Amino acid sequence: MPTSTEDKAIGATGNPTPAPGIGEPDATYVDPDLSRQDNVGILPPDEQAWFDAREAARDQGVEVAEAQEEENIKERQRILDEQAEKNEELQEIREKIAVAAASGAQPVVNIDL
Repeated sequence: MPTSTEDKAIGATGNPTPAPGIGEPDATYVDPDLSRQDNVGILPPDEQAWFDAREAARDQGVEVAEAQEEENIKERQRILDEQAEKNEELQEIREKIAVAAASGAQPVVNIDL
């Protein structure tokens, strides 16, 4: 029984939507979150400015990575949907051939893929 997370990931083809993961060529690298500093009081203004700039750059990188991975997932889903349509067309052709063969007629099928 699929979980609610799996239900959300199922596309029109009934296949799970692929998501980039470890070792995935489309996965995007994001720098680790370094915003946590233990035992640190108030930073001097120049260090605080550097710290804020670093965090802003990381946040921007995370946004870019999320957008890129979302685009990759949509592209993969589009490809899966196209493959599913072609598979359905091929199945219909196979069924026509099977019906024609069962009736003893010579099947005539136009295949344009």
